[in-house]
Order: sequence, then C-alpha cells, then structure tokens
Amino acid sequence: KKPDQVGKPAPAKKEAAEKKTEAAKKPATAKKPETARKTDLSLPQNITVFGTPGQEDKKIYISQRVYKVIHRFTEDKTTDESGGVLLGNVVEEFGKTHIIIRAFIEAKYCDATPTTLKFTHESWDYIHQEAEKKYPELKIVGWIHTHPDFGIFLSEYDKFIQNNFFSESGQVAYVVDPIRNTEGFYFWIDGKITSCGGFYVFDRTGVSITVKEPAERQSGKEAPAPAGSSAVVYVLLVIMGIAVGVVMFLCL
Repeated sequence: KKPDQVGKPAPAKKEAAEKKTEAAKKPATAKKPETARKTDLSLPQNITVFGTPGQEDKKIYISQRVYKVIHRFTEDKTTDESGGVLLGNVVEEFGKTHIIIRAFIEAKYCDATPTTLKFTHESWDYIHQEAEKKYPELKIVGWIHTHPDFGIFLSEYDKFIQNNFFSESGQVAYVVDPIRNTEGFYFWIDGKITSCGGFYVFDRTGVSITVKEPAERQSGKEAPAPAGSSAVVYVLLVIMGIAVGVVMFLCL
C-alpha cells in the first residue's frame, strides 16, 4: 500500500462506521409512540344504568373496574370517613357534558373522623404524584368519600370542600355509605352542586357488566338526618361544618 493509504478504511466501510457511531449517539425513541397513552375521548358504548338519570345536560359514567375498586376500598371503612379523587375526562357531545370516570386514587394521610374528612398537604402530594406517574393522560374530575351509617347527602363541610377544591363544572362528588349500602353522585348544575338521579357503569365493548345496583338506593334524594344518638352528631356537624371548613382553608 502507498503511505497515504495506510490506516484509511475503504469509503464504504468508513461510511458504515460513521452511521453506526451516529446511531449509537441517538437515544432509543422507536418504542415511545407505542407506550404513550392517549386520552380516550369516545363515549362509552357498553353501559348499564344505575338509578334514574334525569334530563340534565350532564351525564356521569364510571368504569366497571373503578366501581369495583372503590367498593372494595370502602367496604370496611365503617368507622371514620375515607375517600380519594376520581380521574377521567370530560367530553362535550350531542349538546351534553359527559363526565367519564376512569381511575381512582386513595387520599392517603387524611385527617378523618366519623363525620369529616380533611385532605392534608401530604394527601395532595401523594395524589398528584400518583396521578402523574400512573394517569398522566387524565385529569381530576371529582372526589369520593364515605358516610358510615349517615346516608347519602352533602354536609356543609362537604359543600365547602366541593366549592373550594372541586369547583369546575365537570367535577363531581361521589358519596358511599358502606353500612347502609347506598351511594349517590352530585354534580354542578347552573352553578349549584346538585344531587344526580342516576349514572352509568361502563366497560369495553364485549365485556360483561356484572356489578349490580345496590338493593337500597338514595341516589337523587337527600338522606334524612340520622335518628337517635346519631342525630346529635349530625346537628353538630351541620353547625360546625362551615367553621371547620374555614379553619381548614386558612391552614392550607
């Protein structure tokens, strides 16, 4: 070989080596489109109705999986209140607002009593971390909390929470009484948080919906104040609701 050719790769080999080096520098991005989740903006087709949805311009849908998860979570919460947030998306279609619940995150680290539930800073930190990690494509569309043996209603304290933390028109409140086996949704209608007469449980097309509506329901009805000794607690709750709520708000 001539001196100026010593150590020089052939043109074809040099070009291949350069491409290989360049490819090694680039981060692997080929699988990203396959793993990225997109928000499903389609309306559920496979549904079953619970209660009697009214003629309001809003409809509430909850996935069968989430419905089961929530009821497993609440079934043994019979002393203090417990809860969490609901995630999903809102679809405007056919002149109506469709609130679709696709996930649930427990509100850990709450301050709870038999009649109140306070989301602490630690609660919100945990919720936002879980939401970002597991459900980045979804938004918070409401909250759920229990009323152990108090029935389905929103106390003044609950309304305070709804007004200050879930005030968007597409955000709901879901109340479950695990002792009386009752449940109900509340949503915003004309700027007021209003009882919802019924909702829809949905699943993927072809999947059987096996969950059953509770034998007793007070969805769409305000529960009467509890009788007996519970009435005292109920009255105190109503009297103290706003005051406690204001204190909680000032402490945040």
